[in-house]
Amino acid sequence: MSAAIETVLHVQSESDLPDLESARDRLRALHRDKRLDGGATVVVHGVSYHLERAFLLTEEDGGSESQPVHYCAAKGEEVRIMGGRE
Repeated sequence: MSAAIETVLHVQSESDLPDLESARDRLRALHRDKRLDGGATVVVHGVSYHLERAFLLTEEDGGSESQPVHYCAAKGEEVRIMGGRE
């Protein structure tokens, strides 16, 4: 049996994962397609993210003990998540 491989997604404004919602949705798709083998880490790169609506995470987004899901800022970078703008 091979060791599980952790999935790492990078949220960057100028990428195919420009925000938290796109990363969450990608993880949901990977989980649904049974391609999330060893848990996941979402690395958010330093910029300000302005949320137009609440960022909703549900039970399915938390992973499990054997396949945990973590969100974190990229090492040495400052991330700001702001909401409630009008």
